[in-house]
Amino acid sequence: MHTRCTISSTVSLFRVIICATYRPGQVHLSATNDELVLLIMDYVDNFFALYPTFPYDRTASSPQEFRRMCRQFGWKKQSDDTYPVEQEMAWKSFRIAMVRTFNEAFGEDANAKRSWMHLCTILDIEPAPTKIAKMRSVSQEVIGTMVLR
Repeated sequence: MHTRCTISSTVSLFRVIICATYRPGQVHLSATNDELVLLIMDYVDNFFALYPTFPYDRTASSPQEFRRMCRQFGWKKQSDDTYPVEQEMAWKSFRIAMVRTFNEAFGEDANAKRSWMHLCTILDIEPAPTKIAKMRSVSQEVIGTMVLR
């Protein structure tokens, strides 16, 4: 695996899949995966492009890169338990980029069988289960295994 990623939310779950499947310079066997990787990188890349002095590593976990960017810019929690306005604005934009990425790839309906089938395809789960509940549990097992490597 080229990079180590962690799961911190549903949106990050999607980013873990990308971190685990995207390897720079590697030829992917499926055109669907290639197209998805290119699509996924767009929104997040565009967010980080707003901060040209930050050396963004697109192969790293996006949430980890966001935290690293905050450290680089000196954005720290203040004594009154708030964050600098710049960090708050960046966080909102980052979340929007992550949500747009997730929604474009998988849709907004957590019960859409087509979306779960798409995820199973990306994760190379064959044969894919026929029930959504089983697709969820198998996908989570596979992703958990990738994260623990």
